[in-house]
Amino acid sequence: PPQEKLYFRGSTLYLEKKNSWKKLNHLSKERLSNLNDLIEYEMIIYPHGEKWIYALDIPIKELEKTKLKADYTLESQKEIYSKKRYSLSSALNYKLTSKNVNDALKVDRAEYPKMVKFLEPIARKNLRAEEKSKELIEFFKKQKLAYKVNPKGLNIEHIAESFLFEAKEGYCTHFASSFAIASRILGIPSRVVTGFKANDTGRVENYLLVRQKDAHAWVELYFEEKGWTRFEPTATAVVNLGIQEEGRENAGKKWFEEINLQYMYLKYLVNKWVLGFDRLKQMAILESLLNDTIYLLKFLFTLLGVVLFSLMLFYFIRNSKSGDKGQKLMQKLLQRLEKRGVHKKNSEPMELFLQRVEIELGVSLKNISKYYHQYKYANKKETLEFLEKEIKTMMRTIA
Repeated sequence: PPQEKLYFRGSTLYLEKKNSWKKLNHLSKERLSNLNDLIEYEMIIYPHGEKWIYALDIPIKELEKTKLKADYTLESQKEIYSKKRYSLSSALNYKLTSKNVNDALKVDRAEYPKMVKFLEPIARKNLRAEEKSKELIEFFKKQKLAYKVNPKGLNIEHIAESFLFEAKEGYCTHFASSFAIASRILGIPSRVVTGFKANDTGRVENYLLVRQKDAHAWVELYFEEKGWTRFEPTATAVVNLGIQEEGRENAGKKWFEEINLQYMYLKYLVNKWVLGFDRLKQMAILESLLNDTIYLLKFLFTLLGVVLFSLMLFYFIRNSKSGDKGQKLMQKLLQRLEKRGVHKKNSEPMELFLQRVEIELGVSLKNISKYYHQYKYANKKETLEFLEKEIKTMMRTIA
């Protein structure tokens, strides 16, 4: 597919309360129609411990041991702890409609006084939902927001308004969340979609490598005539500091990324071959190895080359990782909590996890949560010392 269609749908999220977006379990089955640009493709997915299967938007049928959810996200029946290969079918153009969108309109306007005030001129106009959405895009552009991997100065108590009117920098989650909330304030049903947005830099031939750094969040707005319609609030950013930062960090490493991509492509071909390996292929290769000396030498040299390259790659990656001191401190706490029987889920935000620990263990983690988020998202380096002290005290408490 072309780059603008490389959206891999993972989950649809609805606003439960301020700063908290979650999946809904009571969604009624949505209706899929007007299917166009059908595509069939193979995917090898690596173990991640969850049920998610990220499929090109939008998957149109269930597979064996999977479930197509009411919102047309695809899930495995069990958590994925081993490498899996799927043959998928998706529609790149479609119409997705819902019988009830009340959950997509819920918003506590009192929580967002600044947004309500600044959006009032749009709200007063007698506009249809689609026209309002265009005005909202222009409103976001006028804020001169910057995309930044590590935004500074965000007030974690009022993230949406702090992002829009104060810090004016954030990453895709901040853009998507704020845009979805603003849409609801204007009376347009909205939800946040999480998944991956791949690009052509990860393509070799007809193979596409989708990596963790391609994780993305966007928004779907609901229009009566069109159903759920994708919007890309991150595209309203006037400056992309994330790419600039990444460029500085990875200067001189483009060659490595290209080699890594070629290596992953080779690995994919091997995986595809191994996963589709049968007795007939085994016997044919064995016969060639026993009877053809040149074939045997090629096989051994290729095997040796793959092993040496893998060792070099492992060494390079291990030594190029930059340590996050805040994350290392939190990791120690997480390990201690696991011994107490409290495990953090991969998809669980740190703030919500710490709130759950407070309830389950009867301890207070408010300072740890505050200092961690100030260090990580507001770039307040001076809070690292306080975070370390709080964690040491807590580890003695829960020992």
